[in-house]
Amino acid sequence: MTVFDHSRRAASVLLVVLCLLVVPAVATAKFTSTKATGHKVGTATMGTPSNFDGSYKCTKYGSTEYFEVTITNFAYTGPSASSYGYGLALGSTVKDTGTSSTKTQTLSSSKYYDGQSTTWTFGAQAYLSEWYGGIASVDIVCPANATKTGTF
Repeated sequence: MTVFDHSRRAASVLLVVLCLLVVPAVATAKFTSTKATGHKVGTATMGTPSNFDGSYKCTKYGSTEYFEVTITNFAYTGPSASSYGYGLALGSTVKDTGTSSTKTQTLSSSKYYDGQSTTWTFGAQAYLSEWYGGIASVDIVCPANATKTGTF
């Protein structure tokens, strides 16, 4: 073996030892910059519908009282990709439901005519995937004679 071979082997061993010492030091390096980033993170909120525009109709045929409500628009400040759930209730009983990606919906129901005024409740709620906003509702009273049309 020549002197050149011994020198080359010694240099190789020295390089291996340096790699073993330097590589772990580089792997444990940390970033210490104190400069703030320009990114801000926030969340969207699901709103509650408000200011309903719509009409309703109370009618009576024989011993049955019929009710129909049509929503044509409302204010909503939540995400634009929201869809809407609609419901019509008589007391605590839900009588009709619907869903739509638009702010329009018609719901209807009927009940036995008892000669008394009847309060129907229309409600709407926005949703997006698994997120739900607040429920807004409007009470509409049909008179004892069960005949009336109107807007709200």
